[in-house]
Amino acid sequence: GAVASVNAAKISAVPTSTASEALQGRIPGVVVSNANWSPGSTPNVMIRGKRSITASNDPLYVIDGVPVTGGIGEISPSDIESMEVLKDASATAIYGQRGANGVVLITTKRGEKGKVKINVKTGFSWNTPVKVPEYANAYDWASLANEALEGRYESPLYTSEEMNIIRYGLDSDLYPNVDWRDLMLKSGAPSYYANINFSGGSDNVRYFVSGQYTSEDGRYRTSSSENKYNTNTTYERWNYRANVDMNLTRSTILKVSVGGWLVNRNSPQSDADDIWKSFAYYTPLSSPRKWSTGQWPVVNGMTTPEYQMTQTGYRTIWESKVESSVALDQDLSFITKGLKFSGVFAFDTYNKNTIRRSKAQELWSAEYSRDANGNLVLKRVQNAAAMSQTKKVEGDKRYYLQASLDYSRLFA
Repeated sequence: GAVASVNAAKISAVPTSTASEALQGRIPGVVVSNANWSPGSTPNVMIRGKRSITASNDPLYVIDGVPVTGGIGEISPSDIESMEVLKDASATAIYGQRGANGVVLITTKRGEKGKVKINVKTGFSWNTPVKVPEYANAYDWASLANEALEGRYESPLYTSEEMNIIRYGLDSDLYPNVDWRDLMLKSGAPSYYANINFSGGSDNVRYFVSGQYTSEDGRYRTSSSENKYNTNTTYERWNYRANVDMNLTRSTILKVSVGGWLVNRNSPQSDADDIWKSFAYYTPLSSPRKWSTGQWPVVNGMTTPEYQMTQTGYRTIWESKVESSVALDQDLSFITKGLKFSGVFAFDTYNKNTIRRSKAQELWSAEYSRDANGNLVLKRVQNAAAMSQTKKVEGDKRYYLQASLDYSRLFA
């Protein structure tokens, strides 16, 4: 069948903190893409294209002979010895329907006989978009809006008097000039990781132990003097793994593996879709950051990107997963040559704890004219709400048992 592999040398040559990205550009027919790119987002892996319109196109992942759920986005690349990709039906036949989208076989590193080897690896990167659209300022936007209407033989949106007000910034409330992208988005965000592992052993016991810390920041500008907490998108991950091989007898090998990760995510309480919808809706002239009287603005029911990011509260998500397995290899040559027994028992647990802390500020809309004294005419459309908290806990556990009896002997 069609099988391709990536070894540890090629994996370590890629400056990445996720196993999924280590496959990118390494194997023909494997497409790794990410439409999100928020901190900690997991890339999508497709083998030989999309096979279903409605169902999942994710391949089956098998780590040290044990099928896993949830993908491999949180696995440390430094723990991987090799990755094999099974692409076609003949190669994935033994996995049945589960291998319909292809199979990725992952073998983690194990200890070797010898003195203790200690490896330390760190990495830093600055993540920035390849291309970001440039937005017009208030005067250019108003000019283009008028030009578009006049091209359809309609009345312009802004009069010549209003155009002069916009050009010279004479009314920052009703005719503001706000660049929401530069105001609320950074040019880039840092990410870094640090990994340490050590291995070694003797004739009877061999071990590999590793740990890694990964951190990624988001591009939101969310610092606010009104908040005592962080509402930026951040991602932290702690990985650990311990593989121990023991020769119980000359013909019996016991392999014990424990690995897992702990993830902490932080983000604004507002969903990313709502934040970017607000970015798309607000023009430089829609509203100022705040009215000159100090209230938060709202325009046609839509709040500003700054309000969405900093004034709706924040969300914290803790996730953890533990993958443990015990494997036994028994040589049964004392019964007949070429006979071997292999068995593995695995137990995995996954937990997710989501805490939402929500609040609201007063929102005021403005009439696009002033009163006789030149004051803003404001109307309150939402009352303030104190911080409240909701909590959701979910998780699952999974058992896996496999045993096989192999007989391989050449009769000549």
